[in-house]
Order: sequence, then structure tokens, then C-alpha cells
Amino acid sequence: MKERSSLPSLDKLGAAIERFDEKESAGRPDHKKSPPSRSAAGMRMGVELVCGVLVGMGIGLTLDDWLGTSPFLMVICLFFGAAAGFLTLYRTAQELSNATEETTNDEKRQL
Repeated sequence: MKERSSLPSLDKLGAAIERFDEKESAGRPDHKKSPPSRSAAGMRMGVELVCGVLVGMGIGLTLDDWLGTSPFLMVICLFFGAAAGFLTLYRTAQELSNATEETTNDEKRQL
């Protein structure tokens, strides 16, 4: 087994990784991230809404089973999950709108 002093240090490894990254990125132009397609954005928003509802319902069912309060907490948590899903949907729509607006402004500046 090798002694600890004979192993290469992490500083040397970090320096080697940085040199490799610089060499790799030197030949590539910087591209800004383009906004996702409309179908991808719609799919993402739908999944986020459904996941919020399902997580809320799952938490409610678990609490109902644990506390013995059968549909009461499930209904409440279902509404909280739906509210969280709609909030996430709204935030995602704002994010996509801002990304699209930035892309449009960049294209206008290039003209």
C-alpha cells in the first residue's frame, strides 16, 4: 500500500482539471441558453401541476391514515397541493416569458 505522502495532492489534480477545462472551452464559442420549445414548456408545466396535486394528496392520505381522520386531511392537503402546483406553474410561466423576452431583445440588438 502506498504511503500518504507519495500520493499526488488534490491541488495538482485541481490544477490539471482547470487546464483541461480551459483547453476544452477555448475552441467553443459561448452560446446563451435558448428558451425551451413551447411543447417542452407545456409538458413541464403540466407535470409540475400534476406533481403538486399528487404530493399534496399523498401527504393528506398519509396523515389521514396515521391520525385516523379519513378524508378530512386528504381534501385539505389536496387543495394545498393544487395551490402549490398553480404557484409553481405561474413562476415557470414568468421564467419562460422572461427568457423569451431576453432572446427577442438580443435578436433585435444584433440587427
